[in-house]
Amino acid sequence: HSKAQAYLGYVYATGHNGMAKKNETEGIRYYREAAEQGHGQAQCNLGIMYQHGQGVPVDYQEALKLYRRGAKQGHAQARFNLGSMHA
Repeated sequence: HSKAQAYLGYVYATGHNGMAKKNETEGIRYYREAAEQGHGQAQCNLGIMYQHGQGVPVDYQEALKLYRRGAKQGHAQARFNLGSMHA
């Protein structure tokens, strides 16, 4: 189910192709559910939202935590984001 939850997170967070009205709160909810199940893309995307304050207050520590989790899953973008935050 984590893959479907991550996709729904993306659809809601971005309003992807008009499939849903953009709703960052719903996007975060779905990303969080997928991230808690170890979905690397969801961990990375949720980290991005925390890093940039999209639908949540900016929280660099939470972003780093999520990027680390995504990187451990082998997610390349999470690894890159983790490295760029440490640069």
